[in-house]
Amino acid sequence: MEPVQPPSEPRTRAVDLGLAAAGALVGLLTLALQRSVDDASWREVDALAVVLVLAMSLPAATCRRAPIASAVTALTAALGAAALGYPPTSGWFSALLIAAAAVYLTDRRRAVILATFTLIGDVLASLAAADAVGERLSAFQLVANVCVIGIPLLLADLLREQRHLLAQVRDQTGRLSQLRAAEAAEAAALERVRIARDVHDVVGNDLSAIAVQASAGATLAAADPAEARATFDRIAVMAREALDQTRAAVRGMRGGDDDTPGTPPGLADLDTLLDAVRATGVDVRVLRRPADDALAADVQAATFRIVQEALTNTARYARPARAAVSIHLTNGEAFIDVKDDGARRETPDGHGSGIPGMRERAALVGGRLDAGPSPDGLGWRVHAVLPARPR
Repeated sequence: MEPVQPPSEPRTRAVDLGLAAAGALVGLLTLALQRSVDDASWREVDALAVVLVLAMSLPAATCRRAPIASAVTALTAALGAAALGYPPTSGWFSALLIAAAAVYLTDRRRAVILATFTLIGDVLASLAAADAVGERLSAFQLVANVCVIGIPLLLADLLREQRHLLAQVRDQTGRLSQLRAAEAAEAAALERVRIARDVHDVVGNDLSAIAVQASAGATLAAADPAEARATFDRIAVMAREALDQTRAAVRGMRGGDDDTPGTPPGLADLDTLLDAVRATGVDVRVLRRPADDALAADVQAATFRIVQEALTNTARYARPARAAVSIHLTNGEAFIDVKDDGARRETPDGHGSGIPGMRERAALVGGRLDAGPSPDGLGWRVHAVLPARPR
């Protein structure tokens, strides 16, 4: 459905002029009818009565642009006509409608002031009119007059507040829609980062090890065929393991019910990791290591992935490929250090996603990680501090 377009300025002005002219015409007609009635209780209709009837109706033409001024003009004319004792006409209803429209178009403070002016003026005009004809105004008549004027003004005030409330609801709905869209975009970005990190950890490291083994196997093919065959056997084993881990990771990303995703790695898997790294030709020593159940599962997984990526970089870049691994707990924190003493053919920091992935792993469990040249100037060091939350 297409949105409804607001009326144009010329059309709105024409409608206002038409309403004002119709109100004035009906007011003059009722004034003429009242003049034809022989009633000595009302003041005789004269030119002033005609002017007052027009003043009650014509401000409708300017009510949209100047609501308070238009309402005060129309109400003053209506109250003045009542106080002077002129017979009632439809101009009273025109003035009341203009006052209600002004309350709807203005704010709460001005609406209260206008309603107070109207009610006080109505009481004074009613008393003056009763005194002019020599009658006594009863309490019932006074309350009835106040209700006839006060109820339309109250309804106009309620409609204005309802309009403001609906506008606020629409504005808040729009903001909520924007927030939902932003949250969905952020969630999608975080999910892409998570998938990229998992793919790198599961597939990238195994492929790097396979690449190193393949290079060694090609070199040994002529010099030592038996060792070359053993190397290619290890490549086949690593390829199958990488395929199994890839399938488990994909099942975990899909969240299917028919397959159970693989459990995250932990400290108990470090021996298998170190054996695989040593098989690629890296001399790995373990200086310190806590018990396998000393850390929570998420911290163990982060520790495993950090050590895995650091040793993979050692195998790819360090010459000679020697590394020392240390994991120890102190003051409620787990300190992970992986240091090699080999010169690098190129600097891995800033190239690829390995080191950023390690930093993300550490940050996800509330820790931090630094990677760079060792302080002693020999080799490369990866240092991470993770919260040592017990299992």
